[in-house]
Amino acid sequence: MSGLQAKADTPIRIVRDMQFVRVGSRDYVQGVVVLIEALRLATETARTRQALVRRVKFTRRALSNGTLTLVFGAPAGAPQPQDDALIEGEAAGRPFHAIMRFDDRRPIADAVPDEPHPIGRFTPTGDYSATADIAAGDGARFLKAVIEANKRAIQASLPPQAGKPRVEFVEGQDIAYARDDMATPGPVIFENVSARAFGARRYVMNRVRYRASSGAPAALLLNYSVHAE
Repeated sequence: MSGLQAKADTPIRIVRDMQFVRVGSRDYVQGVVVLIEALRLATETARTRQALVRRVKFTRRALSNGTLTLVFGAPAGAPQPQDDALIEGEAAGRPFHAIMRFDDRRPIADAVPDEPHPIGRFTPTGDYSATADIAAGDGARFLKAVIEANKRAIQASLPPQAGKPRVEFVEGQDIAYARDDMATPGPVIFENVSARAFGARRYVMNRVRYRASSGAPAALLLNYSVHAE
């Protein structure tokens, strides 16, 4: 993918196989984080530090396992029937539009509930605000909110199974707090979610990335284990 330029007037086609747990009505959530990861890959390849996703408007198509096609430079406006999402954002200081499509589409049973989130907000229409500002000195409370919100979201998103799933926070690789960057305000991006299944146990990783007001990038890796009880 060398030489990509994330500009609104330059169509870019990125095709990657993205694997994630199918989560029923929470497919919207998984689609958003896969999208943001793809944006990160594209903009980093273009020597850009950060991409801000201003708005994601999903159609009523489920986002499931399949090949992701992300097209930059898509025309502004409502998503077309063949599109899974319309993205409006900013990369390298320039606004852009993009569309997202998944090869494997399945009907969705119900909409995503309107749910507050420490770094964004999911709505029944699939809109998601992927950036937020951290108040100065609020890093510890933010981290706790991220952990608790993700535990609840992971538990609610698991497919039906025998027994009730139990989600445990396993560990966090705290790059940000090592430099106390979380003590300063900065935009936050809920960047990536991946999961692997081993028998009855699933391991889920969340990565949160943000840029402090000083300009220093920071990241936080959160790992969870999910047990079937």
